[in-house]
Amino acid sequence: MGSRKKESAARPTLHVYPNPTSDIIQVEIPELEGNAIIRVISVTGQTVQAVPTSKGLTTYTLSLQDIAEGVYILQLITDDGIIESEKIRLTK
Repeated sequence: MGSRKKESAARPTLHVYPNPTSDIIQVEIPELEGNAIIRVISVTGQTVQAVPTSKGLTTYTLSLQDIAEGVYILQLITDDGIIESEKIRLTK
């Protein structure tokens, strides 16, 4: 059991709030070793926003003001691929 707890504690955890939102979201990511991108995509797969992460920075503010109302997927992508995703709802 002890090793399972360590494994799950080591997994990246993405926090997005408020959700739903009408404009701005806060994204909290774990501290990462390498490069990563926070990407917002539409349900059709179109990238509507992409923000590169910076080493040591774990909280990001994204403005969704110019994006149409709807459901989007926020992804945390590293050099190894998509490591987490979260559905977000944008209301106007």
